[in-house]
Formats: sequence, structure tokens, C-alpha cells
Amino acid sequence: DDIKIQYHPASKLASKIYHFQEFNRGGDTETDVPLSETPWDPFPSRIDFDFAKFTLSAALSRDEIDALINMCHRIASGEEHLSFNSHVDVQNTWALASSTVTPFTKHVITVPYKGEQRSYDLYTRDIWEYCKDILRNP
Repeated sequence: DDIKIQYHPASKLASKIYHFQEFNRGGDTETDVPLSETPWDPFPSRIDFDFAKFTLSAALSRDEIDALINMCHRIASGEEHLSFNSHVDVQNTWALASSTVTPFTKHVITVPYKGEQRSYDLYTRDIWEYCKDILRNP
């Protein structure tokens, strides 16, 4: 009724045999397992791991990852400077940019359906003004 614990070969820990009465389900303490100095292996560095994890969690496409890497290199080389400090800066700049083009106008369309009136929101732009926006800033 003995219990044998075999560790993964990479841990370089020897197997241990416990008599059933001595066995503790909690196992050995955390300090018995050697901590890796580079837990991000096989990534070359911690920042490479963090970057790859971010692109995975953000579900970026190959083209988006390449574009992000390109931006990072341009910033790191000093070729460009990123002025955003938070998501608020990005949102505020998008709001400012959206005010420079023809806005959408909301219309409520009401239609009969199965004996009752249903309302739907419809957003449109003035096509003439929108075309002028495009011609001013292709």
C-alpha cells in the first residue's frame, strides 16, 4: 500500500515513496520544487512573453500583430513618440476626430408588425456632406 511520487524529469527531483499511513494529500511544500529563473521559457525574455500573451488575449490577427510590432520598433528607435498615457487619451482623441466629419443622425422608424407598432433606430449621414468630407481628406 505504498505511494510512489514521480516528478517530471525537468524538475530534476528524485522519486519518493511514502507508506500509506505517512502520505499527506497536500504533497510536498512549494519550497521543495526549484523555481525557474526564467519562467517565461521558451520566450527569449519576459517582455516577449508578455507581448505574446497580450496579442493572444486581444485576439489580434497576424497583420495586427505585425503592425503592433512595427509601431513598437518605431517608438523604441526614437523615430516616433507615443503621446497617449491611457485609454482615456485614446477615447478623447477619437471623439475629437469624429467631430471633424459629417455626423450620423438618428431617425426612429415605426412600422406595424403583427398588429402592433415596432420602433427601430436608423442612423444616416447626409450623403452630400459625407462625399465632401472624403474629397477634403481622402
